[in-house]
Amino acid sequence: GLGDVVGGIARPLAELGLQTAAIMPLYRKVRETRPALARAAEFDVTVGEKTRTAVIWKGTFPGTQVPAYFVEEDSLFDREGLYGALNGDYADNAERYVFFSRAVLDAIPALGLPVDAKELLEKLLNRVMASSSLTSGTPALNELKLDLMARLARALIATGHYRKSLRYSEQVLSQGYTSAELLRV
Repeated sequence: GLGDVVGGIARPLAELGLQTAAIMPLYRKVRETRPALARAAEFDVTVGEKTRTAVIWKGTFPGTQVPAYFVEEDSLFDREGLYGALNGDYADNAERYVFFSRAVLDAIPALGLPVDAKELLEKLLNRVMASSSLTSGTPALNELKLDLMARLARALIATGHYRKSLRYSEQVLSQGYTSAELLRV
């Protein structure tokens, strides 16, 4: 499954001497097969008008010291299937994806992981934007795109890349964000 794929990537990277970690949802199937997890962090994540608590659990990939972090939010991830039931996809999959994406971005500083936030945000944003325009897609996906652009603009401003931040800032502001929301820390 997903854990095997991520582990298959993380292990060789760690063997090359790169500091490696993975963050995945704490699905019911993971909870049932990986009971030895330690609580690592807890924080609130807002998606639309809903604020939920994300609990981050830490384990390791089997046979390694490579950290595996899991995002727990039972109403979104403690379900029979990963992405849907026998009758199809879960209706809230977009909301689940947005919550998880935001939780990962918030978990990085909460866990003290040495990640270049600017590079990570830019890659994630490019991947999301490659699949659709800024305003196409579900409201939850559009909200994620705007949030990623705002976070990237803030990261660029914080690291002195003012000119590059304008591209993202202008797009976010044109979609209804205020300057205060864009620059929130």
